[in-house]
Amino acid sequence: MTVTMGPAAWSSYNVNGQTLEDVVAALEGSDEAGSTDWHGSTYTSHHGDDGQVTSVDVQVHITVSMPHWVERDQAPHAEQAEWDRFLAALHAHEQGHIDLVHTYLQHIDGHMVQLDEAAAAQVWADTFGNLQAASDQYDTANGHGTTAGTTITLP
Repeated sequence: MTVTMGPAAWSSYNVNGQTLEDVVAALEGSDEAGSTDWHGSTYTSHHGDDGQVTSVDVQVHITVSMPHWVERDQAPHAEQAEWDRFLAALHAHEQGHIDLVHTYLQHIDGHMVQLDEAAAAQVWADTFGNLQAASDQYDTANGHGTTAGTTITLP
């Protein structure tokens, strides 16, 4: 039995704006500035002659998407500093989602053994449902990170 959790794959998407105010306007059009996803995770179960799951190999895939302000280096220093502060707070917020993935999935294999395939699949689905609920609660409790500094204050 193994649960393999590699490091999160961090990527960025471009946000254009000559000023930080332009960037704020561009980001306001999206649901959230950063996102963490774990839904590409998979498992392979192995069975005994009686049909019971004897072992499970789990591959946890975590992806994180963060904004990249293309024109940042041409902006005034105060705007760069505010962007960098915001980005660090957003990074910390997304790390909270990653931590939840680890908490919920690090021992999932042990909960799936000695079950038939249908019951093991139900454990998988239930765990992912519980993880999603915990992630949603995390976002609700901190306003999607706004109480932890993921808002941009224009200088």
